Amino acid sequence: MLLAATAVVGAGNLINTQLGWYFLAATNILWLPILLFALDGEETVASGSRLLMPMITSAILVVLASLAIADNLSGRNMLAGQAERGAYFGFLALAFVPRVWNAALFAHHRARNRRAA
Repeated sequence: MLLAATAVVGAGNLINTQLGWYFLAATNILWLPILLFALDGEETVASGSRLLMPMITSAILVVLASLAIADNLSGRNMLAGQAERGAYFGFLALAFVPRVWNAALFAHHRARNRRAA
């Protein structure tokens, strides 16, 4: 929660400049480890996936889609600059990296179970 507040306040103070968008894009470096804590552990992979990771990443995708739709409908072209696109696609990647990582953990678990059987 503190990280989110820091990101919003920091980007809010700089939002009128390109530096603000670069700062927002750089917050992905801080968000990724937090999202990786929501990965399924070895003991929970066998019993099935938790819903925490899909819910968090789906929320990120909903926010990004809403932002793109609002930007398109308003005609303000907020996402027209290079820094703005970098921040947008950085968060888009942030939505998929933990899911891919979780899928790789699950595939590793399945392969290990097949070898043991």
